[in-house]
Amino acid sequence: MSQAAIERLITQRVNAALEAERASRANKGGKESNANETGGQDRAPPVRECTFSSFMERNPTPFHGKEGAIELC
Repeated sequence: MSQAAIERLITQRVNAALEAERASRANKGGKESNANETGGQDRAPPVRECTFSSFMERNPTPFHGKEGAIELC
């Protein structure tokens, strides 16, 4: 098999896979897919109000400026 034949075969397979993926995405309309005709989300996520007092109610860890970055290991 020549290099050109291999490249044609790869191109055909990739194009077929892309078409199948596009068809699959187009068929997933409805509420459970959370997608519209453009492939985006149906609606924006809910906005949650965050105030300083609600932040402080969750007892954030104090930072004293000496620790530096958190070590992961």
